[in-house]
Amino acid sequence: MPSRLRRIDLIVFVSVLTTGVGLVMVDVHPEAVATLAVGVAGLYSAWAGVGRQTDESPRQGNER
Repeated sequence: MPSRLRRIDLIVFVSVLTTGVGLVMVDVHPEAVATLAVGVAGLYSAWAGVGRQTDESPRQGNER
């Protein structure tokens, strides 16, 4: 499963990079492209669950 996730990450990266280059080539301001890239990265990280804790993480508290 990790290799599948890495493949999806690569596809998303190449897609965003291609979109950014295409927008710059059609004379969109680079600042607008950077803003779009930050927004897309935030949406992707929310969708991918970056920073979520898994159920396998050790619980805190009094365990015996």
